[in-house]
Amino acid sequence: MLKKYIYKAVLERLLDISIKDIVYIQEKKTLGVCFEAKSVHLDM
Repeated sequence: MLKKYIYKAVLERLLDISIKDIVYIQEKKTLGVCFEAKSVHLDM
């Protein structure tokens, strides 16, 4: 998500519009890991 210039170029080409800037509403978050607790595996 840190390479805005790549996302901007792809979106401009796909949407056929000019984009001034890309603003992220929320950065990526990491999940806290506790090996002693029961957990759920998330596949994305």
